[in-house]
Amino acid sequence: MADLQEQIEKLKEFIEYTYKDKLHEIVRKGKRALNLDFQELAKFDLELSEQLIDYPEDTIRAAELAIEQFDLNKEDIRVRIYNIPKSQNISIRNIRSNHLNKFICLEGIVRRATDVRPQVTIAKFECPSCGNTITIPQVDSKNQLDVLAGIVTDSDY
Repeated sequence: MADLQEQIEKLKEFIEYTYKDKLHEIVRKGKRALNLDFQELAKFDLELSEQLIDYPEDTIRAAELAIEQFDLNKEDIRVRIYNIPKSQNISIRNIRSNHLNKFICLEGIVRRATDVRPQVTIAKFECPSCGNTITIPQVDSKNQLDVLAGIVTDSDY
């Protein structure tokens, strides 16, 4: 993968060359996302478009960092990609391990939607006797009380 700073500079040049007016329009209208055409990116720099397929998280983050370098007085403009090549259209039943961490396109129908629920990432436990607190990262959906039980014993009181 290319150097991050080099990637940011290339993406900044691409956005300035192709989407500068659109970017200012987004800020003026109060929108929060810039839609980038994958085919335009491929015409501009084929290597950059290949990096997007192989390292989507890093490349999209680099594009967002490139947007931050424009003097827009607005933060958190997200990047969305459209017009993805047909080779990246995968049906759900054909997803395999080689697709992990790659940029793919899925088609489907949303049949049910639920509310977004917050997830605990760090929990603080306080001892009712002495007031001592212990911070424990939560690595899965269950509270790490068994970890706490191993740390705090009756002899600690």
